[in-house]
Amino acid sequence: MQSSQFTQPLGGHAIVNARLAGGRPLMQPMGHTAYHQTDGLLDFASTSSFRQVSFIACAFHGYRRNHSIIWAAIWGLLGSVAPVLTPVVAVAQGFGKEK
Repeated sequence: MQSSQFTQPLGGHAIVNARLAGGRPLMQPMGHTAYHQTDGLLDFASTSSFRQVSFIACAFHGYRRNHSIIWAAIWGLLGSVAPVLTPVVAVAQGFGKEK
């Protein structure tokens, strides 16, 4: 939900100060970055570097467990789609151990 506030500066042009719910500005001036509070582990798990590490670890597990590049690709894909759950399943199976 957005709210708007119109102001008249000295030049006479109307400026819209639109704000999102929670009071954050809708747009930032150039060169400014909006900093937001993170959600801890959930925010960390959504970063691309965490997904890449999960992909590599799960692909390694899939290859070592089944000796198949196809299973390595499947595990790697699952590791990047579900970067928290898939490594937990791999550890529960015995990380990198054969069947």
